[in-house]
Formats: sequence, structure tokens, C-alpha cells
Amino acid sequence: MGKVKRISMTLPEEVLRELDDMMKVTGARNRSKIISNAILSYLSSYRWMLGKKMVSGSVTFIYDHERGEAVRRITHIQHEFIDVIKASIHIHLSERLCLEIISVVGSVERLKALLNELREIKAVIGVNFSLFPIEEY
Repeated sequence: MGKVKRISMTLPEEVLRELDDMMKVTGARNRSKIISNAILSYLSSYRWMLGKKMVSGSVTFIYDHERGEAVRRITHIQHEFIDVIKASIHIHLSERLCLEIISVVGSVERLKALLNELREIKAVIGVNFSLFPIEEY
């Protein structure tokens, strides 16, 4: 990894408390190493955005189908991105909540645009993704 550099950071008290509690549960002893690993995980999750390559993977999001025009907007977005969306799975979590898993293949720029569109929908509670560059293999 190379040389280590000391930095200072601030965290909300609740986040630090939860980190310390989780360290006790998991038996972890080195807060700096945990934070370093979390940053590395974050970087690897978003590294694909730096390239102009093709990526493949999944986009997962949860939304409240009764809030506003969520279903209409999500359907419209999926048709707008038909060039990168290869398949989708719809799962009913409760009377109101739905989970959607979308399989995608396309350019970094198109996938960024898809993620941004989904995140703008007020009924969408959260969006996660797992994307891999495919030109490297």
C-alpha cells in the first residue's frame, strides 16, 4: 500500500458511537484500519466512474409505489434506458415498498445518467449498484 500519512477528520457523534459499538461486536481493534478499509471500499465502488469504458452489473433500488407518480416515472426511465437495461426483477416487500433489481450493460456515461435519474425520484428510498468494467477482461 505504501507510506501511511496521518490525517485528522471529524465525524458526527452518532457515527463514531456506532463505529465503536461495531468494533466491540466484531472484535476489531484498529479504528484507523477500519476507516482506511471503508475508504478503499468506497473508492473501488466508484472507480468505474473515472473511465470511459463499458460496464456490466446490477442496479438495485427500493421505492414506495404509492408515493406520487413513482411507478409511472420508473417505467418511463426504464424505457428511456432500454439500450443499457437487459432485464429487471420486481419484488414486493410490503403493501407499499418494492425492490427492483436491474441488470445493465453499457457505457459509463449512460449508467451515470440512469443512476442520477433514479435518485431524483422522491419515492425512491435508496439506490445501490454493483458494476464491473468489462473491457479489461
